[in-house]
Amino acid sequence: MGADPPLIRSHKMETSDMRSNPMFTSTRRQALLGFGALGAEAVLASGSAKAAQPVSGMPDLDGMVGLAMRAFGTPGLSIALISPGSEPILRGYGVRGLGKAAPVDPGTVFAIASNSKAFTAAALALLVDEGRLDWDDPVGNHLPGFRLYDAYASQQMTVADLLTHRSGLGLGQGDLLFWPGGKRTAAEVVRQLRYLKPATSFRANFAYDNVLYIAAGELIRSVSGLSWETFVQQRLLSPMEMQDSAPDQSLLTTSNRAATHARIDGPVRGTGRMQIISPLNVPGSAVPDPSNAAGGIYASARDMARWLQVQLARGKTPDGKRLWSEEGASQMWRPRTLVSASATPPARDGDPHFLLYALGWGLQDHGGTPFLAHSGGIEGAASRVVLVPELGVGFAILTNAEEQGCHMSIAGMLLDHYTARTPTDWIAAWKAKGASSQAAALKAIEAAQNIRATGGAASLPLAAYAGIYRDDWYGKIVIAPAGAGLAIDFTRNAGMRGRLEHWSRDTFRTRFDNPVIENAYVTFALNEDGSVDCVKMRAISPMADFSYDYQDILLTRVNDAQR
Repeated sequence: MGADPPLIRSHKMETSDMRSNPMFTSTRRQALLGFGALGAEAVLASGSAKAAQPVSGMPDLDGMVGLAMRAFGTPGLSIALISPGSEPILRGYGVRGLGKAAPVDPGTVFAIASNSKAFTAAALALLVDEGRLDWDDPVGNHLPGFRLYDAYASQQMTVADLLTHRSGLGLGQGDLLFWPGGKRTAAEVVRQLRYLKPATSFRANFAYDNVLYIAAGELIRSVSGLSWETFVQQRLLSPMEMQDSAPDQSLLTTSNRAATHARIDGPVRGTGRMQIISPLNVPGSAVPDPSNAAGGIYASARDMARWLQVQLARGKTPDGKRLWSEEGASQMWRPRTLVSASATPPARDGDPHFLLYALGWGLQDHGGTPFLAHSGGIEGAASRVVLVPELGVGFAILTNAEEQGCHMSIAGMLLDHYTARTPTDWIAAWKAKGASSQAAALKAIEAAQNIRATGGAASLPLAAYAGIYRDDWYGKIVIAPAGAGLAIDFTRNAGMRGRLEHWSRDTFRTRFDNPVIENAYVTFALNEDGSVDCVKMRAISPMADFSYDYQDILLTRVNDAQR
């Protein structure tokens, strides 16, 4: 074999790494206390305020936001805050885009990304209320042709299982089916699920995924006869008068939109200067976005206030109209999956005792007070939505930069205020976490450079690596001669193409034409006769978003008869 082992090892991320991603964020692994899990479910199910009471006085919101935005260089932010006895607080800060004068206001629209998952859960709750399906129904009863790699999981997976991240798939597995710039439809993504080999047993572990929320969106289509986008618009956004919002970016009618920002010109993502970046849903990708049911909604703080009000009222709008039942609210908030547990107590006063997952919501506590929360992250944008039902408090923080420290710091400060906890310096904590992650990533990059320096030349002439390759779940990737080198084309992702440069021995690295896309190592394993046996990949940066699941791809060369 001519492969370079240090560059083809698996790049699976642990749960703690997953929680560093804006998709679903918490500060650290934490303990699970028996009272924490049981007490949280009881309080959330009843909707009663029996333990803590909200503190008197409003938080210094302007001060909190100003400190966090300056600390993390966030260009713009909007926030919606709901508390008992007060009108919703709606505020905008900063600018929609760097170098532009247009300010962020409560009507500015941001990508809320995975905070869309709770809308998908609510859409299913409406169908359950109508008796058209049940949470415990097998998915195959309502979505013909639904099939996973494992036959048992295919038969036993329920509607609720689609939303709980316990399918057996690995973290972010299959995300390259639709992102960045995926060309497949949602139905085509769901069909490919049968080729994704599970990482663990069915219902054994928590591992965050997006593809099964896409399946949930197709289930809604199958049962209702409406696309996920139409159903969500007609049954949720319109009744809640979320007039700024849309279930797909292409359906937005307002020009009051936030640009997307990131730091991409440093040695690893998250370092360098903050700059506007182009969205990865480029011309040629699928419309509507196949991942909308997992993360496609765009919304303003003004609209998110309405969502928070309906959630805290357990499905009832401020004018008394009921969208979903009390039972539906209880089902969506009921913990289903253990995220993590240990025997050690929290390290800080505001750190959680437990981390659980319900239906489209994470569940944990802040110094003993249970709350529901989710984060959303997409290239150039990040958000956090929090509900504290026993206090009647909820807030949504929307930002136009992909780093998580700003919105997570503000969320921590607001929770400290409303639960009357001893304040933690959340900005310092998140700055330290970011610095630690960056230092580890830079060390890994340096180690890879050392491997390159001692690795040697390619085993074969460059043209011998060229060819059409295929992975069972992803599809076709083309490696072709280009000038004096090679080029690579991920044919099912619009714009995901670029140079393939030699790195070390039989390992190459991508340099995509679009600098927003994370690059990968591409390693060829050779047979004894020098022919290519298979090709493996992994992200170059340890800080790459987990949706770049290169490590799940195993390419084999397509022969003439298979083309």
